[in-house]
Amino acid sequence: MSVKFKIDERKLMREVQKQATSKLNSQTYEVECPHCHSKIRVPVGKSLCSICHNEINLNLDITFEG
Repeated sequence: MSVKFKIDERKLMREVQKQATSKLNSQTYEVECPHCHSKIRVPVGKSLCSICHNEINLNLDITFEG
């Protein structure tokens, strides 16, 4: 007895990339504030520095190769 699976590799890869991007965008990252140079943790998008209260806009440039 044999079992065969037909897998749409492109669709699978798109789903994996979508899930990875979602996970990366939901985390916080340690960055240096461009204004006061303090190390702080911020999520992706616009945030205020907890030290100097200036706006920080963190964007991730996510690219997948292969």
